[in-house]
Amino acid sequence: FFFPSPNTNRATRLHLQRSSPPSLQDTTNSMLRQTAQRITQRAGSRGFSVLTASEEFPGLAPPTPAPKSGSSSTLTTLPSGLTIVTENAALTSTVSLTFPSGGSSSELPTEAGAALANRYLSFKSASGLSSAVIVRSVEDVGGQLFARAGRRGATVGYTALRENAAFVAPLLAAECSFEKWDVVEAVKLAGEEVGSVAGDAQVSLTDQIYAAAYGAQSSLGRSYY
Repeated sequence: FFFPSPNTNRATRLHLQRSSPPSLQDTTNSMLRQTAQRITQRAGSRGFSVLTASEEFPGLAPPTPAPKSGSSSTLTTLPSGLTIVTENAALTSTVSLTFPSGGSSSELPTEAGAALANRYLSFKSASGLSSAVIVRSVEDVGGQLFARAGRRGATVGYTALRENAAFVAPLLAAECSFEKWDVVEAVKLAGEEVGSVAGDAQVSLTDQIYAAAYGAQSSLGRSYY
């Protein structure tokens, strides 16, 4: 290293100062100036203004996820008495019709098994519509049909995407017009189900509980099957 003496002239001192390496602060400032110049030149050449990503690209998904929030349900009752439950966070919609008098407890003694057979008649031939047309119309939009029945009532409906739910709804209000083969097939399927649950311990225990609670000859005490 060279250390100038007090006798070194002024020109030599200036030369040494100019040839000495720049400090860290000088280097940082120089880099910042160069970066700012490049950004300014690029923005000027592309015609961009200082905008955020969401402002520059509308509709772009936010870089940070939205906070989690639970769905909320809304209960609406129409003047006809129909109750509608809607949920704002569901990707699918379920539309169902409930028949409180469609269960086996509403059967007359001579109508035993009617509720079970009616469950297999769900979504069968209607006025101007065949069973194939009804099922295919629902399946074409990714819907799933369901039909349930028991002692206290029966329910039919479907589950589909929210945007397709309204398209399938009129099929639930179609006027029934069963063909002979629909009834024959429903009775056959109902008989097969009765045979399959004949040895079911849960079904047997449930029948005994209802019979003990309501009486074996009462409407609720009789078996659904």
